[in-house]
Amino acid sequence: MGSRGKTLREALFTRFTLIAVVPVFAVFALSFHFTKRQILLDVETKNGMLSKAVAGQVNVFLREPMSLLAHYRKATERDLGGTTPLRMDGVLDEHVSDTDLFEAIYLLDKTGRVISVGLRNPSKEFHEEQRGIDLSGNEFLMEAMRTGKPTWSDSYLSLSGGKPSLTACVPMRSGAIAGNFNIDLLQEFTKGTGKEGVGRGVTIAVIDSSGTVLSHTDRSFTGRSVNFRNIPPVLDGLAGRESTREYVLNGEKHIGSVTPISGPRWIVLVSQPLSLATAAARYLLMILAGGAVLCIGTAVWFAGIQAKKISGPFSALSDQMGKVAGGTYDIPAVKSPYVEVQRLAESFRETASAVRDREIRLSENIERYQLLLDNANDAIFVFHVDDGGMPGRFVEVNDVACRTLGYARQEFFRLEVADITAEKDRPGIPLRLEKAREGGGYLVEVSALARDGREIPFEVHAHMFELDGKLSVLSVARNVTERKEAEKALRESEFRYRQLTESTYAIPWEYDVAADRFTYMGPQAEKILGYPPAAWTDLAFWASVIHPEDRDRSIEICRSRTAAGENHEFQYRMHGASGEIHWIHDVVTVLREGERTKLVGIMTDITALKRAEMEKLELEERLRQSLKVEAIGRLAGGIAHDFNNLLQVITGFASLILQELPRHAALRAKVVQIEEAATRATELVGRLLTYSRKDRAEKRVFNLSRELENAVKLLEFTIFKMIEIRTRIPRDLPWIDGDPVQIGQVVLNLCTNARDAMPEGGTLTIDAEEVSSAPGDALRPDGCLPGRYVRIRVTDTGVGMDDATREKIFDPFFTTKDIGKGTGLGLSIVYGIVRNHGGWVTCESSPAKGSVFGIYLPVAENDADARAREEIEAKAEETRGAASPRTDGRILLADDEPAVRNLAASILTQYGYSVVAVCSGEEALETYELGNGSYDLVILDLGMPGMGGVKCLEAIRKRDPGARVIVVSGFIPDDQAETIRKDGALIVRKPFSVAQFVEKVRNALA
Repeated sequence: MGSRGKTLREALFTRFTLIAVVPVFAVFALSFHFTKRQILLDVETKNGMLSKAVAGQVNVFLREPMSLLAHYRKATERDLGGTTPLRMDGVLDEHVSDTDLFEAIYLLDKTGRVISVGLRNPSKEFHEEQRGIDLSGNEFLMEAMRTGKPTWSDSYLSLSGGKPSLTACVPMRSGAIAGNFNIDLLQEFTKGTGKEGVGRGVTIAVIDSSGTVLSHTDRSFTGRSVNFRNIPPVLDGLAGRESTREYVLNGEKHIGSVTPISGPRWIVLVSQPLSLATAAARYLLMILAGGAVLCIGTAVWFAGIQAKKISGPFSALSDQMGKVAGGTYDIPAVKSPYVEVQRLAESFRETASAVRDREIRLSENIERYQLLLDNANDAIFVFHVDDGGMPGRFVEVNDVACRTLGYARQEFFRLEVADITAEKDRPGIPLRLEKAREGGGYLVEVSALARDGREIPFEVHAHMFELDGKLSVLSVARNVTERKEAEKALRESEFRYRQLTESTYAIPWEYDVAADRFTYMGPQAEKILGYPPAAWTDLAFWASVIHPEDRDRSIEICRSRTAAGENHEFQYRMHGASGEIHWIHDVVTVLREGERTKLVGIMTDITALKRAEMEKLELEERLRQSLKVEAIGRLAGGIAHDFNNLLQVITGFASLILQELPRHAALRAKVVQIEEAATRATELVGRLLTYSRKDRAEKRVFNLSRELENAVKLLEFTIFKMIEIRTRIPRDLPWIDGDPVQIGQVVLNLCTNARDAMPEGGTLTIDAEEVSSAPGDALRPDGCLPGRYVRIRVTDTGVGMDDATREKIFDPFFTTKDIGKGTGLGLSIVYGIVRNHGGWVTCESSPAKGSVFGIYLPVAENDADARAREEIEAKAEETRGAASPRTDGRILLADDEPAVRNLAASILTQYGYSVVAVCSGEEALETYELGNGSYDLVILDLGMPGMGGVKCLEAIRKRDPGARVIVVSGFIPDDQAETIRKDGALIVRKPFSVAQFVEKVRNALA
């Protein structure tokens, strides 16, 4: 027999008791709570007021020494200027003696060192020991001087008296004044305060920021550092907050109030044991408890009587319903004074009669239901759904389900849906049940597991309904094994056919020769060529789309080989529907069926293969041309690099000779010609380095008129005398943003070509003017913007060119000159430079009528600002030239070229510098180390053998990060230039002029 539940009588008794007891208990609890709370509020208020009062006294106590120090500061600052440290000690001794507050007073400078000290018991030896002591390690002293505000130290025990002490610091204009004073007087503020008028057991304590007790009602606690830092109100006070909180100390609850003290970050704590504070509340609790017990006893007695009276009739009805469960449906009347109970008994009798009738009908329905299940053609399953939405065990299955899956009916009743579901379909069971719950049913294909492990596909129709008061599912499952096998076979057949006809990028076709029509054309024809299969009607269409150059040959091959019955293959070009050209490789098989002949073939698009072959040939040609350019570049770069050193010696010594010659000497003009020729050679070397890709183009805003004039001067030395040079170059041309060396190279290349076009002489004209290019200008190519341009024209009266030659003149390596007389790179370089500057090149020419080349360069946006800046810089240069450079520096010079080294040493010596010259980086490093920092400047050549300039620079920087260094070279790669600049060194490019060199040295020593 199962355990008995709670009876109605017991329930009523419990509820009546609770109804009576809860109000009594609530009144008792609320009364005690509010009384205790009021008592605690009174205690908190008194403790808080006492804490604030003591804090106020402590603040007054702390203000006195700070006020005295502020007073002493004024007097000290007034006398400090004309007073010796010894005399100042006496002044501070008097300040200490004036009051019993301070033990010592210190006067500090800005660095935290003691200047003077005043003592209560002064002695000369102690004064001398104290002066000069470094107190910069005391953060509160340095903070006062840094912020300009008074500060306090943490409390400490005095070395002399062993009493708690404190140091106050007041900042001064030239340092600070600090005083040590005894804080043992704090004991006066806590002694005996809590004994009368405050409350029993009240203690007062003053605590510093480290948790040390400075003063306490019980003097034995003074100086201790117990676990006060773990007390919540103490932590609040140290955080700068006033608070009153309960806490546990030594196993006993306390209530404490805390008030922070400004300045040295102290707090005042007033606390009291909670047991003493709530004694009155406990006495009240005893009185209330007695009254509550009396009320509860009375309520329990009354609840027992009422519960017995109400629950009696219900017990009788319960006994009658037990008989109905056993099959007895006649229920006698139950007597009760309550109308509700009588109505309930009558309802029980009617329910018993209805249950009896329903049981009879249910038995009949079960028989019909079982007959339908067993005669169905599909498998039927019925199972319950638990409260979590998961399927439970089967409650019914039909014979078809048992036969199909191989289970006996009784075995099914021990299984669940997941047990007969294939593993891949099990995760979807909850989702399907949720769908059935929302819509009433679902249709799904799943695989079931038979008893022997086979997976059988089913198409399942499920419907959710209620059975025996539980949510249940009826599933009708149809075996679809035969249908699945048929679908699989069909898919495999379709796949093989599709793979055969469409997986390759080729066009299968079939042609009936007698009927002259294509009987089949693969769908790839439209994908590859753009013509749908329906467009391939006869041989005429095929011939119409073949390239005209291949058409006759292809038709002839096809007809002759077909007539001979030979299989054949050939290649031809074919026009696609969108106009592109396709290369086709056609493989044809000739089939004879009696009198009829058919052709079966596959057309393969080999355009990509053909294109790859052509690209390969083109790349091979480009590689050969690139190797030629690279070889030329290496040769030109090597020659230019060595030539720079020769030019440096020529230009340098020419400049030195000019400085030594009198202004009107006859030899001066010849030396000037040497210097100018070397300068032109320097420009040529720069162009050669730019062409050979050994030097980067340096773009800037420059005066185009001046550069064109310089180019014309250089032409006068290279153009035959039989050629007349005419120029029309305005001096006020707009300025250009670009590389002046490259633009000069463009003009020289064009003029050289013009010279070669006039072997018998003629006229060479160079003119320039500003033009505008408006939007829509047909002359301006793509990539060039409309706006202001400068047009430079080079016109010759030479042999001219025809149209075919003119179309190829800008191609690399194209030349009309004899072998060995031209590289074919001049005009291609012109074209590349101009396009990189945002401009374009034009050419007008015809045979025997000469040529006109037009160069269009965009005007710099800030050309006016550049003109003004040049004037300012020119005036500044004149001013710098007039100034005397520094002549007292000691310079270490390293260069492996003797001529360049001697030149640089001569220039520096002439300008008054002391020079030590060496020939390698290793020798320069050794000499610098022996000099032990005596060199004001180091000048290094970049390309020295062994340790080059960069490595030597890095080694010097490691030993002396502040060393001043100049690196000199005719060519500096980008990565090395970046390294040099990061190391803080200056760069001078060879060849340099004397003025440039001296100016760099002067800037480095500035």
